[in-house]
Amino acid sequence: MIFSCEKKTDKLLPKSNFNDIIIDAFITDEYKNQKIVLSLPSTNQNDSLMPVSNANIKIKAGNKIYYFSESDSLKGNYFSDSIFIPVVGVNYYLEVDYNNKKYAAETYMLPVKPFKSLDFAIDSAKDEYKITWVADVYNPEEQAMYEVIITPQIANDSLNIRAFYYSFNTVDVSQAFATEPVDIYFGHGSTIIEKKYSITPKYAKYLRALASETMWQGTVFSETPSNLPTNIEGGAMGYFSVCAVNSVEINVP
Repeated sequence: MIFSCEKKTDKLLPKSNFNDIIIDAFITDEYKNQKIVLSLPSTNQNDSLMPVSNANIKIKAGNKIYYFSESDSLKGNYFSDSIFIPVVGVNYYLEVDYNNKKYAAETYMLPVKPFKSLDFAIDSAKDEYKITWVADVYNPEEQAMYEVIITPQIANDSLNIRAFYYSFNTVDVSQAFATEPVDIYFGHGSTIIEKKYSITPKYAKYLRALASETMWQGTVFSETPSNLPTNIEGGAMGYFSVCAVNSVEINVP
């Protein structure tokens, strides 16, 4: 028999100045101006991340170079100066120059396979629907990330739901004994956008580590907290990924 208990505590983080930045470079093959977000780490758990401005960013792909410029209204958000769509079979190189330091990363894109859309069912007690299945958590043939965005019949940003699910080709102990996720409820007439992203083996390793630090915590089998892996050289945190996307829209009755 295994027992566990919980006790609320305030975790004290070291009060030191971070010399490096967080690079959130999530590029997809959607037709849009690609976005990269730069921020500074925080020493307090509940503080918002401070945006990083005045950085020079570019992505190289073959003989092409795509430059990024910071948004005037969204500090720390950099958008590509032109629309570009990544393709399979090309290596992509990220270069970030900030505060006299250079950061670099390299990755590629895998194709994404078609997928079965999520399942949902009515909860008669609430007269609302809830998600019952999105994807198998274990898939030996393909690793993938799923994004689910639910918009109510009367659009309201404060009521929108956004959740992520993952399929990995391994099963971690902390994952197998993780607590059940909270049920996601939504009303009649809602619209669901489900997206499936292809992920490379190294990006899957990063996402598994992220899940171990967040959604798989809270049991006696939780892993010891540690820094997340990264493919970015130069000392920055974060990850540079390029993902193919397949999506479906579902209208809830």
